[in-house]
Amino acid sequence: MSDEKIIVNSWNEWDPLKHVIVGKADGTCIPAPEPALDAKVPEDSDMRGKFGPRTKDTVDKANQLLDDFSDILRKRGIIVDRPDPIDFNQKTSTPDWEAETMFGCMPPRDVLLTVGNEILEATMSYRCRWFEYLCYRPLLKKYYNSDPNMRHESAPKPRLNHRVHAVNFPGDPYPIHIDATFTPIKEGLIINNPQRRLPKEQRKLFENNGWEIVDSAQPAHNEPPPLCYSSTWLSMNVLVLDSKTVCVEKSEIYQAEQLDKLGMEVLPIELRDAYAFGGGLHCCTADVYREGELKDYFPKQ
Repeated sequence: MSDEKIIVNSWNEWDPLKHVIVGKADGTCIPAPEPALDAKVPEDSDMRGKFGPRTKDTVDKANQLLDDFSDILRKRGIIVDRPDPIDFNQKTSTPDWEAETMFGCMPPRDVLLTVGNEILEATMSYRCRWFEYLCYRPLLKKYYNSDPNMRHESAPKPRLNHRVHAVNFPGDPYPIHIDATFTPIKEGLIINNPQRRLPKEQRKLFENNGWEIVDSAQPAHNEPPPLCYSSTWLSMNVLVLDSKTVCVEKSEIYQAEQLDKLGMEVLPIELRDAYAFGGGLHCCTADVYREGELKDYFPKQ
């Protein structure tokens, strides 16, 4: 890696992927109850009332799957970096609050977003994830030192001491994953969760600019894995490697079949046993460099 020239640049999610961060499951915890988290965990979830470290066997299994995924990407010529986990099973606090545990660093896309040559660092809306950025700072420092054009911007952190207001999202009572709702596959093509279809006014913007919006295939499973925040719609949480190639979770046969019929080469990747640690193939990665340039995909406003 030290001999590779580091470039930070990405303008979309379908240009050729050349450099990516893949998360780790080390030390992941089920977070203790807190105001923002309580509103996101369904009443019938098996995580209600539980918190603390996930079991070693589940962590080891998740890490094996993430390692295998990383190896597959490397064999395709993609540079893969990994975060530096910290001790998530400890209390954290600010002058405003205290949290019993932290979370983990399996889903880097929750924290980092690359726009052009700039990596944006999210604030995180959970107290248990307040310090999660520390897992990625060594990588960001390396990128910054290597690429003179790279910029890093960290959004101002809220105090997270205010009352939580309930907001309704039709069709999605526990909204967590936009990438299990609305997934660009390549220029001009999007798959959309049929239970959470885009409103007409939003669809119009895409359709007026020649985009096709296709209902995604149904999930292959009737329920998520144990102790998992996410819905079965992680089936559409895919990672596009380029405009002709997409990674799909191995057991999601219907989503794979649909993308194959849409002209994509599908790479089956086993990851379901890592879902509970933060999400699917899209969530567990963060793009650092995709070949490509800035382009206006919506000239008709």
